[in-house]
Amino acid sequence: MIDHVSATVKNLDKSCKFYTELFGLKVIRSWERKEHGLISKSLGTENRGLIELIESSESRKANKKKNATDFVPIVSQPGVTHLSFPVKDMEGTLTKLKKLGGNVLDGPRKGITVESFAFVEDPDGIVIEIVQLHPRDVA
Repeated sequence: MIDHVSATVKNLDKSCKFYTELFGLKVIRSWERKEHGLISKSLGTENRGLIELIESSESRKANKKKNATDFVPIVSQPGVTHLSFPVKDMEGTLTKLKKLGGNVLDGPRKGITVESFAFVEDPDGIVIEIVQLHPRDVA
């Protein structure tokens, strides 16, 4: 069981807006450690897992950009390579993603275990896989 996944972001408010508006997540809890220059908001739904977004005074200085434009190099890296979120409307989600400052890296492509998938970046360059499930898998 996973409690949450944590990602450090450059602008907490901008990142929260991205995830809440694009994926319908809600702020579940938040914390701040002023002595370390850290603030955080955890996002989720009533019955799903959490993503914890952390803004650090150090992360504001970072400007690391991935150059991958294909999902194979993305998922071939050791370590945690991406987050994945299901959506009902791939094209509509990608349109909204671009308006919110995200970037499409690869796709959408026809999937094997899902109807379609696309790899994208949030405004901080964090890689996300968006999947549209097969109609038979949608509850």
